Amino acid sequence: MENPTTYSDSYENIQFAENKYGSNASQAYAIRTGENARYGHVTIQLAIDFNTSGEQRTAKSAGNKLVKSDMNKSVDEIVSELIDQLDNKNLPAEGLKINIAGNGIYTFAQQGVTQSELNDKVTAILRGLLDKGIDISEIRSGGQTGIDEAGVIAARRLGIKTSIVAPKGWLFRDKDNKTQRGEQKFKERFKITPEEMAKIGEQKKKDC
Repeated sequence: MENPTTYSDSYENIQFAENKYGSNASQAYAIRTGENARYGHVTIQLAIDFNTSGEQRTAKSAGNKLVKSDMNKSVDEIVSELIDQLDNKNLPAEGLKINIAGNGIYTFAQQGVTQSELNDKVTAILRGLLDKGIDISEIRSGGQTGIDEAGVIAARRLGIKTSIVAPKGWLFRDKDNKTQRGEQKFKERFKITPEEMAKIGEQKKKDC
């Protein structure tokens, strides 16, 4: 299938697009997942439960372009595990496009983990990859709560180009695992608040 997505706008330094395919929610999620997996040189899957339908779909779509790690592990352990897997892939030395995916916040919430905590941990993971010499040109995600959202926010903090391809209807599941829809609701989660601006500033200081 050809790329069915056209980027229409940039919001808060993130390129957003809506995949227009799928006659129901399940199809919309599946088609979006496939598109994002094809786009990236590699898909990084971060989760605490790899047996959900979403994680199984991600693994199937990414195929041999998948690397993964358990978010119950420490940042250093995750970075080391991902580096080992990336080293075994035939990937470009520069300009790596990474599709990032994983559990939604409703799964992490069962362990008392908040979106803010995920954002900080994924920022540390991406920072760790950069510090180990992984040259990342872009982070792509499906913009769902949890790891998708954290990956995009982390990339923005680190000054990495970010893009989101959302399912048809701008669908996402909230912390209560309830389906939400609509472009405005979808994008509101990525608004740069004063707190987030401070986090961006912290990362810029580390680059100096």
